[in-house]
Amino acid sequence: MKRTYDYHLAFSVPSGKKPEREGEQTFVVKPFCQLFADAALLAYHSQVANKDLSWAFRNACARSSILNSSFALESAANCCLARLDTSKQAFKELDHLATLGKFDVFLIARGADRFLDRGNKYVQAVADLIELRNAAVHAKHTTRKKLLSANITRSGDDIKHTPCLRIPLEHIYWTPDDAKQVLRSLCDFLNYYLLGLCKLPIPVSEAILCTEWHDAKGDMYTATQEFGPGLFKVESEWKLDLRFLHTWKRHTSYEKDGTEVVTLPAYPNNEVHRIPHPERARKR
Repeated sequence: MKRTYDYHLAFSVPSGKKPEREGEQTFVVKPFCQLFADAALLAYHSQVANKDLSWAFRNACARSSILNSSFALESAANCCLARLDTSKQAFKELDHLATLGKFDVFLIARGADRFLDRGNKYVQAVADLIELRNAAVHAKHTTRKKLLSANITRSGDDIKHTPCLRIPLEHIYWTPDDAKQVLRSLCDFLNYYLLGLCKLPIPVSEAILCTEWHDAKGDMYTATQEFGPGLFKVESEWKLDLRFLHTWKRHTSYEKDGTEVVTLPAYPNNEVHRIPHPERARKR
């Protein structure tokens, strides 16, 4: 008989069962989930906030959303690196790479014969996001002939914009529409990279990014429901493409050779997928 599990809360014990022995469950906590959820929630509320609230409050939500999107991108790159079967020293050295460089390494490890195409529209968009993040984190003063108000204009000749998304580098001019655009660009890139270039099945894509819970029996579960209401809002109302995360209920276990066995209750007849470990499969 195939076992199936329903997920109601992050880290909840499936089907109400507890591990056989206390102290043997472990969590592999990955920041991506919370960062991505915060980016979605803040972007959504920056758009739908009560109009009685000031533009400053809505723009503050937008700025926070954009920064969380940039942090989620970096976390996704680190999640990919952590999936590689490498030594601690090698991982430490790879961890010093730039964000897109980390994605390059994982892509090559997956068997690709080339790095990310920096001219691709999805790559250019997240390159803009990295530039926005760097400009905000390493904020510097500017000198201009006229002081522009953030709620009036941001199109002055001395306002520099990113080349692809056309968002001002100065975070004071970021708007709710910018936050929505950035969130969509992040989703498009992750779909393009994980499902398109890396050719990962959706269960593997989701497992790479999401927090893992290993119970006393050695089974692994992915805590997808920690995303919260913001993600469901932007998916349903903004039609964001979240395929790289879309396996909401499943049971996962591993065989000795690293093969991932995934049971998807949402599929007909509890369909079981056997997915070789991305790196071990290449070595066989």
